[in-house]
Amino acid sequence: MVAMEIAIDDPTRADVALLLAEHLADMRATSPPESVHALDVDALTAPAVTFWSARRDGVVVGVLRHLVDAARGRGYTRLSLETGSQPFFARGL
Repeated sequence: MVAMEIAIDDPTRADVALLLAEHLADMRATSPPESVHALDVDALTAPAVTFWSARRDGVVVGVLRHLVDAARGRGYTRLSLETGSQPFFARGL
């Protein structure tokens, strides 16, 4: 199995931007408007944001648990991750 590479990435990269656009489309299709908390590419390029991606064989496959470990390593005392409460977000989907 090819190892997964997790690194700081540019959310404006074509493959990343496509993944993010698909994610936002899913969120808008499955969540009430007031519950869509995913950031778009512009928001993810803000100086205060560190954007990570996971790649396998150079192909972006997602953004993962690594964020929790990175936040802990930076000494953050609070980290909020939005996962959603609708059936679409149930484990295993």
